[in-house]
Amino acid sequence: MCLMEDVTTMFYQVEEIHVQHGNFVEKLQAKVDTWSDTQKVGDTFKELVGLNNSYKFKDACGMNI
Repeated sequence: MCLMEDVTTMFYQVEEIHVQHGNFVEKLQAKVDTWSDTQKVGDTFKELVGLNNSYKFKDACGMNI
């Protein structure tokens, strides 16, 4: 079982992540809607990860992983 403090620590950026993923989906959908033989999507993924410090995870002891 987790303490409420642990839950808060684990999910403190969930709203920010949700917004960023919504923006990601919109950009990806725009590319899919105008798909061609030369369409690329890697830049969209790189942008998502590059903007996001939310992908820093902690283990059960609070250590960064």
